[in-house]
Amino acid sequence: MKYLYILLFALTFTAGKSQICVGEAGVLEWHCWQNLFDNEEGELYAEEDYPLRPDVVQNIYRIQSPINFDNVMGSRIQGFISVTQTDDVTFNVTGDDDVRFYLSTDDNPDNKILQAYIDGYTGIEEHDKYPEQTSSAITLTAGEFYYFELINIEGNGGDHVTLWWQTINDNPTEWRVVRSDFIYGVDCLDPVCPDRGTACDDGDATTTDDMEDGFCNCHGTPETTNSCVGEKSLINMYVYDTIPGGDLNDLYAHPTFPGIPTTSKTLHHLSEPWSNEVDNVGHLIQAFINVPVTGNYKFNITGNNECIFFISSDETPENKQAHQIVVTGSTDPTEHDKYLWQSTSNLYLEKEKYYYIELNHKEGTYSEHFAVFWQTPFTEPDSWKRIPEFYLYDYECEIACIPEGNICDDGDPFTNNDQYDAFCDCVGTPCSGPNCNDPIASYSYYPKCDLTDQLDNRTDNNWLSCAESASPNSARADGHWIMYDFNQVFAMQESQVWNYNAINGFEQGFEEVAIDYSEDGVTWTNLGLYNWPLSDGSSEYSGFVGPDFNNVEARFILITSLSTGQACRGFGKILINAVKCTDAGTPCDDGNPFTVNDVITETCICEGTNTAFNDCAVDVLSLGDTLIVSDAHTASQLVTSQNTIGNNGYVMYISGNKIDLEPGFEVVLGSNFEAFVEQCSTTDAQDEENNEFNKRKKPNDILKVLPVPDTDKQIIEFYLEDPGQVKIDIVGLDSKEVINIIDLEFINSGIFQKHIRTFKLEPGVYNVLYTTTKGKELERFTVE
Repeated sequence: MKYLYILLFALTFTAGKSQICVGEAGVLEWHCWQNLFDNEEGELYAEEDYPLRPDVVQNIYRIQSPINFDNVMGSRIQGFISVTQTDDVTFNVTGDDDVRFYLSTDDNPDNKILQAYIDGYTGIEEHDKYPEQTSSAITLTAGEFYYFELINIEGNGGDHVTLWWQTINDNPTEWRVVRSDFIYGVDCLDPVCPDRGTACDDGDATTTDDMEDGFCNCHGTPETTNSCVGEKSLINMYVYDTIPGGDLNDLYAHPTFPGIPTTSKTLHHLSEPWSNEVDNVGHLIQAFINVPVTGNYKFNITGNNECIFFISSDETPENKQAHQIVVTGSTDPTEHDKYLWQSTSNLYLEKEKYYYIELNHKEGTYSEHFAVFWQTPFTEPDSWKRIPEFYLYDYECEIACIPEGNICDDGDPFTNNDQYDAFCDCVGTPCSGPNCNDPIASYSYYPKCDLTDQLDNRTDNNWLSCAESASPNSARADGHWIMYDFNQVFAMQESQVWNYNAINGFEQGFEEVAIDYSEDGVTWTNLGLYNWPLSDGSSEYSGFVGPDFNNVEARFILITSLSTGQACRGFGKILINAVKCTDAGTPCDDGNPFTVNDVITETCICEGTNTAFNDCAVDVLSLGDTLIVSDAHTASQLVTSQNTIGNNGYVMYISGNKIDLEPGFEVVLGSNFEAFVEQCSTTDAQDEENNEFNKRKKPNDILKVLPVPDTDKQIIEFYLEDPGQVKIDIVGLDSKEVINIIDLEFINSGIFQKHIRTFKLEPGVYNVLYTTTKGKELERFTVE
């Protein structure tokens, strides 16, 4: 059987490498692949439909593409060149953007050599912008056929590619386009496979939904008793925003990972394209892969900053570390060989089996891209291809549940204001009224208010007062002023101001400014007096940070110019972050894991009661010099730290005697950090002083499960004495695992938390099983 398998694999491989031959004279085909992940050469080769299934095919009669066809695309022209007179020929390429010209030493495509290229763009007849766009002299023998390929990658704007030459066969002194007299198409191509999704029969009675995969494989969904195997062709990615740091351990140590993501997103490939829109984000994908052909497969990963891909030896997450690949710094989206550990060796996968896969990704700054690629028995040999949704199945046993009210997209174009509900589902408000579901109607989602960017210098984009008038505030003299009525009381917060920015007259902007606020428009309170900088009159004026209203409650905002010397005064616009004040006492979440009973205060601030205390799990705690973004770190005698406290986190140091912040310790702007000395909480009286959470805390507890009242949230708090592997499972009373929370290596010791929601669990009694190299701990909780 072993020898039979090797023979079959060799036949499959050979079929993918079948030799093409010379085709019709005078005509070529221009092939185009649209909607690439990005405008780089590697993205074309990573496209799974390249080179066999182009999106567009056009006949051409000289080696020149259509002009200004599309954006973010790749194209290829292939064929043969033959001359009537032997000559040393020089070739030249022009194109927009990147161009690659390959010419073989003969009619065999395997012998093609890169002869000229462009890493930028040129005009159609711009022959000398780059030295690399011109080849050396190449001897072409009369009557022989030479295989060629002309590759073009386009980003945005104009697009074109042309192959020129100088030869005695045409004109030896001028660049001429290689025309139909010397070109031949290709023939002897393999038959085209049926389109993906075409119904078929794979001959296996145990599979359902048999369909073609586009590579001449009939692929069905195998039967399974695994209830975690979900919908076919669904890749669900969880997103964890505002987690500082670019290391995977920053993601793993954060309380919200993996239980409470910020949002989720459906992908069509096991990839996210290059994008520099957000920082400090993490991603989690869990899925199953089922291959259509038994054989050897290789996997490769790229990304920024760190990412890891696991593929289990079977369908269970417990064996996910059987195979893993990792990026430990960063790579370009298609940079496949920067690290030795980016790729697997050959993995033998069977088509009847499901394999659990998982991807963890953490970005700090720059781009959020990542991708998993594969090489298969049925795709182009030795070429890394992105893995499409077709071979993947959703993982349905995750416990992740996104907070109610977070923005999402329910996939329905006829709903608005899509948000997650209390049941972890993304739902929108259906449209209403006549013609509601008319396909030509447009229902746009409007995001929450955000700071805008530039203001151009047109006068109609600015407000100007050229007549002084009586102020609504009787304490102010007549002058130039503007009053905003918000129709109800809000808690006013930060602001951004764009001063008067007309191209001629920006000196008429507000300079000396008084700002007053009022709840009723009668009684006014002065916020302050300010000196505003004038604009620069540019077409991309970005404004400046305005005053912070510090949560004052107001319905009316009055802005008055106190300056003299100009007959007119005005400004471009002002943006004020405002919060609608909810009645004091309304429950909320202040984001601080060390507080409970969070409520809205009378000043519209969400605050809770601090619960952190010193449980004195160790005498001395040395935290080292890594990034810390969360949790309370305690000791009975001494806490030492050279760490960086990341922004948007909550970190607390508590010691019974001394806290030593050594050289290298840094608190990043935007962080929440506290350090204080407090004796150990060891008596019943001290325990009683703590709230309902802390009544469960006892000295030297290693594991605690803290329920959040009136919610489905549980806080799992654990103490890690030494850095190392941590595994936390939720198990039923029969010890059967329900779900794994983490199975990862921590590089810091200390006290950590994991926040989970239990809505997806059936009502009943469960245990949290905490496993380290020191042993196991068990703590019970109830889901009602």
